[in-house]
Amino acid sequence: QQIKTPPPVDTSVQNVIWTNNAGVTVSSNSLTKINTWDWGKGAISSQSILAGDGYIEFSTNEANTFKIAGLNNGDANYQYEEIDYSFDFGGSNDLYIFENGINKAGKISSYFSGDIFRIAIESRVVKYYKNGVLLYTSNVPPTYPLALDAALYSKDSTITNGKIAYKPVACVPIECPRPRPGCTWNLEYDQNNCRIGCGTVVCVPPPPPQQATLTASPSTAAPGATITVDFANVSDPTITDFISLY
Repeated sequence: QQIKTPPPVDTSVQNVIWTNNAGVTVSSNSLTKINTWDWGKGAISSQSILAGDGYIEFSTNEANTFKIAGLNNGDANYQYEEIDYSFDFGGSNDLYIFENGINKAGKISSYFSGDIFRIAIESRVVKYYKNGVLLYTSNVPPTYPLALDAALYSKDSTITNGKIAYKPVACVPIECPRPRPGCTWNLEYDQNNCRIGCGTVVCVPPPPPQQATLTASPSTAAPGATITVDFANVSDPTITDFISLY
């Protein structure tokens, strides 16, 4: 039976690894917008919260630029309207909560360089924190997986020290019957690396039958006669078997 061992899950806080970046420079777990003032530039973390509780966290080096960052399911484009749960940073220290481009609460707070922003999933409820203080609770349940997604507008705007944390997913064991010899299961796994089915049986074709020839002696057959033996039908291919088959 084929056994696939899920990889270990790091439940500690991880620095995000940015991917799909466009129009930004990446330095470790931080982003900086380059060259232009426009939307359609950003990046997303390669790690995701697959299920259950978790959070993303980040900071910024300035309070006078426009950018948006938060939790997102998918990465269809670099526009801020796509991000499911996000902090929107105004150019004059103004902080907003946006969900798919919709302002949810007006100006919710001010912000400054070095503030720490967290969007957390707690018992399937999304909550927004600044420096550990709860600012807003969403009424939209999350759709997994969720990654840290950022869209930056202003030249030289930053999203810094991006982090992600999540708890491991508890898999429900699914046992598969033992396949016949020479066969294995093509097991099925979900995005959490939990086994969800046995799949189909894959069998390795048996080798072709081995052929052997035995030249009979004059006392049992005409001189020069040959006997062809199929080893697949011989339990123990000894001379006794040959004589018996003959």
